[in-house]
Amino acid sequence: DCHNTGDFSFSSATTGQKYYGGLIGFARYDVTGATNVFSISSSTNSGNLTTSASTGGETDIAGIVGYATNNIKVESCINNGTVSTSGSATKPRVGGIVGVAHSNTKYENCTNNAAVTNASDNGAPYIGGIAGYGNTATFSGCTNKGDVMVTKAGSNFPCIGGILGHCAADVSVNESYNEAKISCSVNQSRLGGILGNADGVITIADCENKSTAEIRNSGASGTYVVGGIVGRIVKGGSQILRTINRGAVKAEGNKSCLAGGIVGIS
Repeated sequence: DCHNTGDFSFSSATTGQKYYGGLIGFARYDVTGATNVFSISSSTNSGNLTTSASTGGETDIAGIVGYATNNIKVESCINNGTVSTSGSATKPRVGGIVGVAHSNTKYENCTNNAAVTNASDNGAPYIGGIAGYGNTATFSGCTNKGDVMVTKAGSNFPCIGGILGHCAADVSVNESYNEAKISCSVNQSRLGGILGNADGVITIADCENKSTAEIRNSGASGTYVVGGIVGRIVKGGSQILRTINRGAVKAEGNKSCLAGGIVGIS
């Protein structure tokens, strides 16, 4: 039951890892046992978060927790503040609720109500309405109501999603909804109404995208991918079950495009 209403502005000239959150920058719980979890519950961020790095170094930033790992549970939390990156952060991982969801973490009944944007020019960002990057994580009953947008990236293959930007391994998204526009104007993007890109096994069940998934590509080369639910799926064993796309899928540009109402490419 914690609440932050103050704005955060971060400017760093260091090259190391950076963790920024409206409530917690870095959350980790190392007590072993299946029933041992550290919960962050019924908490709200209403402050706007911005970061501008003048040198490299990965940046994880979100409305509630910047980086969560090892048995963290985030439940019934709400973000009302905008989250944005710029400058030279390397591969920023940006989310409305959590930047990085790692190693047996869970997110239940969380809502993002504010815009999440990336304009960093160093590396490919992972950006999502709820989470930027997921690895062995579960999302249930989450809703994104804030626009998610990438306007600049330092390299190809940014991953953008209404719930999750990038799945590295073993992520489940259940009964979750995107109600805001998801868009990108960067070369060779992977974009989806629920999930942008899945390199690992992903299960999406009983979810719905209700808004536009849009890519505008004017890059010099490469293929861009957009789907109403998922942009790109790599691993066999992934599943999309009882899931609906009600939003428009738009692709504009002068290069190759793979687009689908549910999945761009699998």
